[in-house]
Amino acid sequence: MLELVRGLVDGAQRPSSRGAAEDALATICDHYGFTSAVAFEYGPGLSTISDLIDSDPDRRTRWPSVLDRHVVGRCVALTRALAQMSAVSRFDATHFGDDKICLEIAAEFDLLEGVVVPILQRSGLSGVVKFGGAPTLRHTELASLHTAAYLMFTALQSTRKAQKGEAHLTPREMQVMEKAALGHTTTEIAAMLGMSERTVNQHTDNVAAKFGTRNRVHTVANLVRLNLL
Repeated sequence: MLELVRGLVDGAQRPSSRGAAEDALATICDHYGFTSAVAFEYGPGLSTISDLIDSDPDRRTRWPSVLDRHVVGRCVALTRALAQMSAVSRFDATHFGDDKICLEIAAEFDLLEGVVVPILQRSGLSGVVKFGGAPTLRHTELASLHTAAYLMFTALQSTRKAQKGEAHLTPREMQVMEKAALGHTTTEIAAMLGMSERTVNQHTDNVAAKFGTRNRVHTVANLVRLNLL
């Protein structure tokens, strides 16, 4: 996982390059055994797709012709439903119900089954990363996939995110986030650093507020991208 994340970070240092984000998405697919993937960033009001990248070069130019209001609406509805269930969810053709239009598009774009990572940021639902295929993944691999997807999505948004130098970490915040990046829980971090769990959470919340991130995973991903961890 560390090698994968480092590879994504290297690409994310070129925030103006769509190719870097597309390469990162393809790298994630290869690492976990997916056949392809697409990332959607939702526009204001969740009524449009404001940006997207696809791991498959042959599909990238075909998306605009199929993303009408109906398809976007169903995509948002499915993302919301899955986000309420889990941070990372498996899906298959049954999730499309009897919507023939969405079923046909899913079949055309290799998304009849796979894994979905809803992207939740401070403003709420911001997008989704969909991975096509059905590789057998352990729980730990699904957890690392969640982190990798957030890191990739953060790189895609980097031109609108806080840049290095606009915000900084205090020494104590740095200690807390370094432990969080290693996967330690709030309780474990508190014991390691000799502080209360409440203080750990306060430091985490302060860092999230500085960088406009929503949760711990997204915060760690953003700090890694900015080379602050």
